[in-house]
Amino acid sequence: MLADRPIYERKDIKGTLVGFWCPEYIGDINTSGFHLHFLSDDHSIGGHLMEFTAPALEIGYDTKPVYKILLPDTETFKKAQFRSDPVNY
Repeated sequence: MLADRPIYERKDIKGTLVGFWCPEYIGDINTSGFHLHFLSDDHSIGGHLMEFTAPALEIGYDTKPVYKILLPDTETFKKAQFRSDPVNY
């Protein structure tokens, strides 16, 4: 995660948590480990979830054996200059 990201703290809030887990070898394609997003039931707050505690959870999950990335087929994307150094989020 970026060092200058805004951080918001809330207590006693209900909502939905959606995310995925990526192994270490994923590299710069995505952040390794868990990547979680939260949206409060009243839609007043949402975003990346950094940490949480909960007295009770209802959990559902699915597994996928494929990680598919669709890249834009545009001239702008084809001419884009990407960094060559790895990023440490």
